[in-house]
Amino acid sequence: MSIPLPVILISGFLGAGKTTLVRHLLTSAKEQEIKVALVVNEFGDVDVDSYLLENYGAEFIASIAGGCACCGGQDDLMETLEEISSRPQNECPDVILIEASGAADPLALIDVITAPSLLNSVRLAAMVAVADASRLDDLHGALGPILQSQLQLADPIILNKIDLIPGDPQPATETIKSFHSSAQILPANHGKIDAETFWQNALATNHASNGVATTGHVRSDMRHAHFACQSVLCPLPHPVSKEKLEAALNQLPAEVLRVKGFVRLRGESTLQLLQYNASGNYRDYHFAPFYMTPTATEPLCALVILGSGLDEKEMQKYFSPFALSDW
Repeated sequence: MSIPLPVILISGFLGAGKTTLVRHLLTSAKEQEIKVALVVNEFGDVDVDSYLLENYGAEFIASIAGGCACCGGQDDLMETLEEISSRPQNECPDVILIEASGAADPLALIDVITAPSLLNSVRLAAMVAVADASRLDDLHGALGPILQSQLQLADPIILNKIDLIPGDPQPATETIKSFHSSAQILPANHGKIDAETFWQNALATNHASNGVATTGHVRSDMRHAHFACQSVLCPLPHPVSKEKLEAALNQLPAEVLRVKGFVRLRGESTLQLLQYNASGNYRDYHFAPFYMTPTATEPLCALVILGSGLDEKEMQKYFSPFALSDW
């Protein structure tokens, strides 16, 4: 009987730094000659993150877009895990790395990974959560249930963006420990942890923390928590005005938590990646040039807007090509 492939599940809410962490881990894996199959789950209809990760050394990238893998995408995730684990030995990876959607409930994803039909094929080796040290107030707000679920099931927990909090990071660490006292907490900036040690630990053991057993059973006293997240897709097939796009971002209602996607800005020759994060009074966005290899297919120019109680027509008013043009 073949040895089940280890699966590492990475969760964390929108904008916490999951993709940055995955980049760091993939770079380290390549240096250590660890073959990684990467599965990326995007809540929106456009898979942005897989484009950001495709040059970082993964042997295989699969994407599950258009919904959380913990809900409508559970069948897709199971089929993906079955396909990867059934490959011939010379084509099989050493590990499967899953980057979950920020709105995904890790408990439901663990249910898929530990399904009876997969027990001989894959095993949960590590459950990782990425927490934004500068936004821990979210743990007691509207996002609380899903964030708390992510922390309660994870070990280790990456306490990211500690450079954004003033003074001693110990209070932030204590806040995390109040939700999971026994988890290993790794402070980080830009997702940089000791990746070599991480891979050694994750690939050496099964995950049996906090009631998640290696036999595939999950403790039954935890309910499926899920933040009511929605996504709206706004295609932008033509170059748009950066000034009008920034004005739209600055006027967004509190219900919008995340905007990300690829855009072409009027007067700029290089494709741009837009990232926007918001929670309460916190609001931040930035543009970055996105360079592709000569043979790469250009991603769809569109924005994915994530949040709760979104009005699609209202979002289109902000982000339609007409609203963002200078014509």
